[in-house]
Amino acid sequence: MTEEKLKGLPPMERIETMAEDLHMVQDNLKNRLAEAEAMMDEIREEFAPHIRKIANAESDLREKLEREIAANKDLFAKPKTRVFHNIKLGLRRLKGSLKWTDSTELMKRVRQVCPEHEGAIIEVSYTIKKAGLEKLDAGKLKKLGVTIEADTDAVVLKPVEGDLSKMADAFLAAHAVRSGEVNG
Repeated sequence: MTEEKLKGLPPMERIETMAEDLHMVQDNLKNRLAEAEAMMDEIREEFAPHIRKIANAESDLREKLEREIAANKDLFAKPKTRVFHNIKLGLRRLKGSLKWTDSTELMKRVRQVCPEHEGAIIEVSYTIKKAGLEKLDAGKLKKLGVTIEADTDAVVLKPVEGDLSKMADAFLAAHAVRSGEVNG
């Protein structure tokens, strides 16, 4: 309904009419999304067997190439990697992982063996648990100096059945990625 026609209506009728307009637009959006999803399902169904076959072939070739490189590590002493046909391959040094069984014991040893590095190795931190504060009554929160913000009514405006906005956003984001429209 046009803005001009809405102006003459009482406030509750205006709100109801606007809600009806919103519902009709949401229904249209939901139908178009369902239509697009059905079309994409058909396309996925058509291409899935071919893509699966190619992906399996890629996986098999990758495993064979990894085994071949592992069996011939001496070829990658220097340089450790090479690029053939736009594929970087070879060897790389993995960063080892640090392991210990008892943190308390390790901290004690750090203080004994290298106390000058204690600050860089041992971290002590205290943080406020918001969930714990939320359980306190308003009087105690006030004594602690904690204030409650945005404790008011907010407008609620959402379809009763599902989250249409999320579906539309996900659809449009996927389309943007596929068509190269992503900024950033």
